[in-house]
Amino acid sequence: MIPSSEMLTMSFQQYDQFLKESKLITITTEVSMVKQTGAKIQNAVERYMSENKLSDRLEGYKWEFNLPSSRTQESEADHLGLIFMAMAGYDPHAAPGFWKRMAAGKQGGSPPEFLSTHPSDKTRIDDITAWIPEAMKYYKK
Repeated sequence: MIPSSEMLTMSFQQYDQFLKESKLITITTEVSMVKQTGAKIQNAVERYMSENKLSDRLEGYKWEFNLPSSRTQESEADHLGLIFMAMAGYDPHAAPGFWKRMAAGKQGGSPPEFLSTHPSDKTRIDDITAWIPEAMKYYKK
């Protein structure tokens, strides 16, 4: 067995390599689109938390990108993200296709799932597909 600390180190090294090799969005229209989408998701999250009497958990929260540090957290983010995107007016049925395109666009391989802080593409797509019926309860066209 590989100790957790070593696995995390290896995962973060892979992530750092990915960041070095990947192109960041710099086009103003794309950055604007990302911010608009983020604002819609933020509003959906705040509404969801309010409706479930959980608003106190958002007190002092700074809306910015926060990296999960485990597959469990990443999967939870996928699950809740699917619900929040539905609440923000995005069709959850589009999510698996998005992740299939992301997987197809990868240049080079991915580390084995057990060495990563993220689920494999197949696991992520299968999980998201299974969560679509739940997310559709929140979908507002």
